[in-house]
Amino acid sequence: MAVSQSASSSSIEELPEEIRSTILSSLPDLHSLAQAALSCRALNSAYKRYESRVIKVLLINYVGPEVLPEADIVLRCCPPYPNSHVAESTPLSIKQANDIIDFNENFLRALERPQLRSMKWTMHEALAMSNLHSVVREFTDRFIRNCSLSSYVQLEKSLHSQAPTPKERSRIMRALYRFELFCRLSSGLDDRIFDCLPAFPSAFTPLEHAQLGCIHDFLAGEVIPAFNDVAKHDIVWAKYRVDFGCDMESPYVQQLLSLGLAELHKIATAQSYADRENILCNGERPSGLRYSFLLMTLRDMNCISNDDDDTSEDEQESPPRSTPFYDDGDNGPQEIMNLHQEQTSIAIYEEMMWPFREWGYVMWDSARLHGLGVFESPLKIAEHHQENPAAVPISEMQKSWDARIDIYRRGGRGWWDENDDSHISWLCKKSTLKSFLSLAQVPASLKEAKRILLRPPWGQ
Repeated sequence: MAVSQSASSSSIEELPEEIRSTILSSLPDLHSLAQAALSCRALNSAYKRYESRVIKVLLINYVGPEVLPEADIVLRCCPPYPNSHVAESTPLSIKQANDIIDFNENFLRALERPQLRSMKWTMHEALAMSNLHSVVREFTDRFIRNCSLSSYVQLEKSLHSQAPTPKERSRIMRALYRFELFCRLSSGLDDRIFDCLPAFPSAFTPLEHAQLGCIHDFLAGEVIPAFNDVAKHDIVWAKYRVDFGCDMESPYVQQLLSLGLAELHKIATAQSYADRENILCNGERPSGLRYSFLLMTLRDMNCISNDDDDTSEDEQESPPRSTPFYDDGDNGPQEIMNLHQEQTSIAIYEEMMWPFREWGYVMWDSARLHGLGVFESPLKIAEHHQENPAAVPISEMQKSWDARIDIYRRGGRGWWDENDDSHISWLCKKSTLKSFLSLAQVPASLKEAKRILLRPPWGQ
């Protein structure tokens, strides 16, 4: 016998309010909670009375207790001038620069990992956290999949026999939130005032910065194909001679990385050229250049970690912290970090350690690392720099730029390829242009010829 909606609603109303709040707490995510709280008066009443508790339980279940404090830190990081996707943003004034410096100094000085019992959120804040965490979760899956493709170790076989542990997944997620935190702290900064983040190295350990280096390389690899695709085919971008053989060192790529995880996720998951163009072509040119972002910062940390004895105490940067921002109890990442430090004086982001970052060497549990046999012989750094699979000779790029610039000047826009010009959009209709040319070639009279010559070239 079918139960009517009113009867179902009535049965919910008969439940004690605390039971109703428990039902709400068992929902899979915050969006389900918001819908349920609006679905009937009984659930709405329970939600209003137990709002704080219900939201906390839901977030603990969805984000995880080992990651939730980092998610909360990122939520609370609200710089005065957020990053912009606009290509030509207005330069910061002296006051704005000082505001950013003050905010960063105060935020990093007070930075500590919050306790779960002290955390509390409104529904608006919880939804924001939930939305970002959905991006973090997907990037975690993509990171693990990307690491498994490395030919340096048999990680794919290891992950097939034993799925990533909760600690491994949480470790990767915390590193992703660390990346997002850096993006927010550096938002609005240009290269002239980038030294206003001197306290960031001291906020985390060398191991935590090395994990951040793995995330940096991974995220760069996620967005580079989309950027190069647009740079290779977009007619307008040719006007600015945008390199379409970019790697992670490109200031275009560093600028994209500075936009944060949510924007990077849009770029990385855009499947079609049209989708990529809609995201990346905000205005005519790419969204600016960034010469000093995370890559430069990680390399600068190498110098800090080397403890130059000739540097006076006043001139030294703040060294990385010695105790982990969060210790998850597994010493695998620190074990391989210690082995790395024995092999090289550069402890954080050694350029020739790129094969290790490729498989996320500082992200895995001790049992997995020992199972892979990575401790049985000294770490061997690469003998060559990481190849750029997208590299294109400058002569080939110049040929493409010249062809597209010519189309641009004739009113063409959109997608172009050397062997396919069928996707070009013209600012005027070709039929109108052909009609004008045919009329101009065979005027009926002198009067008609004068009329054609005085008419606007694209017709009215």
